[in-house]
Amino acid sequence: MKSTQLRNTVLLTLVVVALASSLRALWPWPTGDWKGLALNSGTEMGGAAVTYLLLGLFIGRRQRREAERADLIAQMGSIERSLAIGAVEELRRHGWLTDGSLRGADLTGANLQGADLTETNLQGIDLRLADLRGADLSGANLQGADLRLAKLQDAILADADLRGADLRWAKLQGASLYRADLQGAAFDEHTTSPDGTAWTPGTDMARFTNPDHPDFWSPLFAR
Repeated sequence: MKSTQLRNTVLLTLVVVALASSLRALWPWPTGDWKGLALNSGTEMGGAAVTYLLLGLFIGRRQRREAERADLIAQMGSIERSLAIGAVEELRRHGWLTDGSLRGADLTGANLQGADLTETNLQGIDLRLADLRGADLSGANLQGADLRLAKLQDAILADADLRGADLRWAKLQGASLYRADLQGAAFDEHTTSPDGTAWTPGTDMARFTNPDHPDFWSPLFAR
């Protein structure tokens, strides 16, 4: 509010000075070079006022967009599914799902069940306790994401980048880690598996996704 008042005050000052200088140039005095100086001064101040106005409009529009983006990200973290899914759709429409706007966001406990999060940049995001059951996360960037206690049952994670992600106590029953062409999710030695162990090339992720696996592991409190 104060910044808006300041901009309006500056703009009004520029307009008043421009009008005063231009009107002064029309008076009988001054004459000669002084008259030309007054006219040039009025013209320049008028141009400055227009430039300042346009700059203010641009800054105001950018601030409104930033505020809208922040509001949508906050709504995406809602426990109310309809609100969270609606925010996801709006964020995608603006291109904010893929441009890094969500990087490091806190979406703890978000209800994103069944959400379309394909190709989304979720790098470093906090999704602890989030409900991502049935969500499509194929191709998503989840590097360094905190997915502790997240519900990922039946989620699609093919092509997802899970390098450095923390999956401790995450529920992965029925989650799809591979496409038909066997293109799978990416892990590295910094990825923490649901049982708390560090991922290695020899880690059999099927023991976390397939309940029929002889060594199936799932959090005791999984539902």
